Amino acid sequence: MDWSDIKQLMQKYLALVIAKKGQRQAYRNLAQSLRATQRMPLFRQTFYHFSAGNNFDWYQKMVEPLSKMDSSQYRVDINITLTDKERQIFDTLMELVTEQELKTTLRVAGGWVRDKIMGKESVDIDIALDNMSGQEFAEKLDAKLHPGAHKKGYGVIGLNNQLSKHLETATMPVHGMNTDESRVPQITIGTPEQDAFRRDLTINALFYNINKGKVEDYTKMGESDLMLKVVRTPLEPLQTFLDDPLRVLRTVRFATRFDFKMAPEIHGAATDKRVIKALEEKVSYERIMKELDLMFCGKFPANSIKYLYDFGVIQSILKIPPKCLELQNEEKVQSLIYESLKLSQVLGGLFLKIRSNADPLTGESAFAFRHFHGVGETVENEKAVDEFKNFQCNTFYSSLLLPFHPFEYKKDNGKKFQVVEYILTESLKKPANSIKYVLGVHPYVEKAIQFAQQLSQLHEPINEELKLQLGWYLREAGHRWDSVYLLAIAKEYFNTIFNVPGEAATSEFNVSESHLLQIIEKYGRLNQVINEEQLDKVHMMRPALDGNDVCLLYQIKAGKALKFLLEEQLKFQITHPSAGFAEVSQFLTENKDAFLVKYQ
Repeated sequence: MDWSDIKQLMQKYLALVIAKKGQRQAYRNLAQSLRATQRMPLFRQTFYHFSAGNNFDWYQKMVEPLSKMDSSQYRVDINITLTDKERQIFDTLMELVTEQELKTTLRVAGGWVRDKIMGKESVDIDIALDNMSGQEFAEKLDAKLHPGAHKKGYGVIGLNNQLSKHLETATMPVHGMNTDESRVPQITIGTPEQDAFRRDLTINALFYNINKGKVEDYTKMGESDLMLKVVRTPLEPLQTFLDDPLRVLRTVRFATRFDFKMAPEIHGAATDKRVIKALEEKVSYERIMKELDLMFCGKFPANSIKYLYDFGVIQSILKIPPKCLELQNEEKVQSLIYESLKLSQVLGGLFLKIRSNADPLTGESAFAFRHFHGVGETVENEKAVDEFKNFQCNTFYSSLLLPFHPFEYKKDNGKKFQVVEYILTESLKKPANSIKYVLGVHPYVEKAIQFAQQLSQLHEPINEELKLQLGWYLREAGHRWDSVYLLAIAKEYFNTIFNVPGEAATSEFNVSESHLLQIIEKYGRLNQVINEEQLDKVHMMRPALDGNDVCLLYQIKAGKALKFLLEEQLKFQITHPSAGFAEVSQFLTENKDAFLVKYQ
């Protein structure tokens, strides 16, 4: 054992024990650990050196680099306080144990314990049993809750080792927990030690013993890792990832969700070729998509993409259609994925500003997100938060695949299809609405860059022709404009800063805030014009005269000409936003002969 081992032990034990039991107990715990290693003399030297004068300031300095996260964002308290609903559920479970004289210990496992220790409310309750199956317990509980019922009130998810599903799970509602209040509790079997060490991370391997009303940490690392803000696997990470390769993605998700650091040994295991191969062969794309969705809805999606890039996961899951001959060059594909990474990093910086309710510039007109303004962690409007998360998720998928937008391939029938659509459908298994959103964003990004450049050089009011071009473009971009706006900023930053000959490729975050703000300022001018010219809601604009009105005015029957006549009045309304029914009718009347000749 050398100094690095001593340091690791100090980090592991002192964070927990100092907070709970004071410095004297911290010394005792460390001493007990080190006695087994026969390194007490070294321990006494180093401990005396660092704790001289009973001053533990050194410890804070040692731990501080582990995370940029402000510790005030959460607390670590193993004295869990139950809500009324949780107490009702646990009381019911214990009543069953007593009434049936069951010799089992009930433990809540996983995320619920972690979140409660961190001071967060949790809606995910998993019950672990040590000597009976989940199905057997669920049958007894179902009989207690629904006596005389003919239909069972629980379901069983069986084992499937080939798909890395190693535990049988029974699910059932308890006191309405399958309503919007919570997910259905899950019940599994196994000794707590076995259960703890086969879980993905130490912070997810904590138990709450319902029988005794206390937290149990069988890995001896879960509580301290929460203190130290570290994600690590209970067992050797290579074996953990080979057992279930999806755990690579879960490790990334939890690290970025809480802004924790990863234990150093995780990188080597996650990048092992055997793990990548197992991920491709054993894990369904639907499970991968679910993890990506959760990452992209979180606070640090760009951090997640960086980890996935460094681990080689992104490169593995983005499948290129074999018939796209332009992308059969591996080096070309890797350069596109690198661009995806850098675009996402710029995008991540922009979203952090949005989430913090701060405009990138001081002026109110600098950003486009009128309907998302003020949506952050503290917003109580659940619908608004869900809409924002969905918008963020779709925008990051759009960013991830933007470099692949120019590429197409031909199917057997000779028709051309976009590579992006293939990846979304075949690799990521995204639903139709998400696919439609991403495909609807990409075509408008380059044009947004052109408009921003043109308007930044214009020092007088825009003329009617340019206003019509901009308005019609915004109308076609529709509700996806905010995503287009952000991607245009990210793309221009990439083109001017990253995509420079001789620039070394790196996955590190090297986004310059000063350069980014210069680009945002240009787009601030674009957004200013949109607002001044009343084009911000042009995508919701409806013709002042509907089809019947136009047919009556022109004394014509509905036909192909009607579509163009409706478009002509929309163009007039874009350039004359205050025009109403009378003004538009006058415009159509004055141009009746010309329009009928043109369109009939």
